[in-house]
Amino acid sequence: MDTTFLDCLVDLRSVPFTTIGSRLLVYRDEADLVVYESAYERPEEASTAARIRLADDGEPATVRAVTPAELIMSNGASLTLTPAGSVVLTHLPAGCTVSTEQASLVTRPGDAVVLERGGGWPADPGLNAHLAPEPELAEARDAVVERTRSWMARCPRPHERWQEMVRQCWWTLGVNTVVLETPGAPATAVVPSKIGYLGAWQWDSYFIALGLAWGDPQLAAEQLQLAVRYQRSDGQLPDVTHDGGVLASSADLPPADLARLRELASPSLDGQEVPLTKPPLLALAVDALASHGHAGVRQKLGEAVRSNLRWWYEHSSRQGLPCYLHPYSSGLDDSPVFDDDALVASPDLASYLIASELTVARWEREDGAEAEAHQAEARAQRLTDQLVARWDPHRKMFPAQAEDGRDLAPATVVSLMPLLVPQLPQDMVEALVRDLTEGGRFATRYRIPTVAIDDPSFSRTRMWRGPVWVNTSWLVCQGLRRHGYLDLARQIEDELLALVASAGPCEYFTPDTGQRADSATVLFGWSAALAIDIAMRRSQEA
Repeated sequence: MDTTFLDCLVDLRSVPFTTIGSRLLVYRDEADLVVYESAYERPEEASTAARIRLADDGEPATVRAVTPAELIMSNGASLTLTPAGSVVLTHLPAGCTVSTEQASLVTRPGDAVVLERGGGWPADPGLNAHLAPEPELAEARDAVVERTRSWMARCPRPHERWQEMVRQCWWTLGVNTVVLETPGAPATAVVPSKIGYLGAWQWDSYFIALGLAWGDPQLAAEQLQLAVRYQRSDGQLPDVTHDGGVLASSADLPPADLARLRELASPSLDGQEVPLTKPPLLALAVDALASHGHAGVRQKLGEAVRSNLRWWYEHSSRQGLPCYLHPYSSGLDDSPVFDDDALVASPDLASYLIASELTVARWEREDGAEAEAHQAEARAQRLTDQLVARWDPHRKMFPAQAEDGRDLAPATVVSLMPLLVPQLPQDMVEALVRDLTEGGRFATRYRIPTVAIDDPSFSRTRMWRGPVWVNTSWLVCQGLRRHGYLDLARQIEDELLALVASAGPCEYFTPDTGQRADSATVLFGWSAALAIDIAMRRSQEA
């Protein structure tokens, strides 16, 4: 199986090897291969499953090649990972020593080795090794290879300049696919990353679906269906769906998150249960999937969209303005807009709601429901009027507002999201565009930094305080296209594709060098998915 496109992606010291359906991750530590098992809200250091060393005549075998389905060792051995949670070693030469913490096995002709769970899982994540006949394990290895080959055959085909990058990204989406043991029935989820994010975060699922739609529309639709599976009766959508449950309120937060928020004296934890969700982008995702010809997705999920929009007006408003009731619900958890107040009326939220209402209005009109279309348009217009009234003519930006109506000082990427609003006055559009061009607040080498470079809270590496995130830059580019700034949108899209091609689909990037920020997760789902979406759309425009 071709290895070329993984050469610059998987280095095993910082970017692990994994396979479709498996929760195992393989890194290299000197002569050892270290295996971790991914789990929701459990750090890697607490989930070491095995340390493996292969040796011939006392000399450690090294990794010779990384293919999409297996590691090929210098002695010809193959290591792959099964969805059942096992490590399978085949093609081992006779006399090879396979060592783990628990055992040291010496192979004879025809021997293979499997490492699988003992009876203590999950309290003891260790993998026990034993010898097995080669034909017995070859079937498991071949099944992984065939599943991987089938997945890669679905890879979208962009213009040749982006083909290698898109293959990296498509492999990333494939290996981020796991089965979650969700309440009621298991669900196939393409998770944000097996490194720290083993679950289905609501807005990650939307962005990931946009990339999947180019090669596997059915799997894309399954991500949206999972996002709404546990929608509450009042219309709220949970923040996260994970093994065994959901994260839908502050009562569901893990202890470490609660402790961190208490340290920050978060007003949203003042003795009450606070709903946790993510920004209302379901309509955008449903509409995009429908545009790929996925039959019935709008009909299946349209009511979930409408119900969720009602929730934002009825349960998440302060002084008539929809608000984020908790930093987590914005998706930009560490943004400086939440430094002084956890309850924030943010211009991005208003913009998402306006864009969603206009999308729903179009659906209603296409279905012949003219009265409902007018109602959705009226709601969009009221929000647009409120948003325009919040424009700061001196700073020429849309500030976020605290619960008491104070303008919040930080200039962040959320202030650019009103570009998504079609009826935004032209002078405001032009001011926001200037912020993105030479000399502007967001005019870095790679755009768009999540905090303006002249803002005191700017950091080139700290999460949501300056680094470039593909999803927020992608959203702003949608707004630029909406207002006819096609050349600028394409420039920024080219910069995003260059980031992913150079550093891989990371969680976030430094805006000056374009490298992965040290704390950013690798093999990140929405970076991969949106890079695919950009490359495919740009290829159609060429």
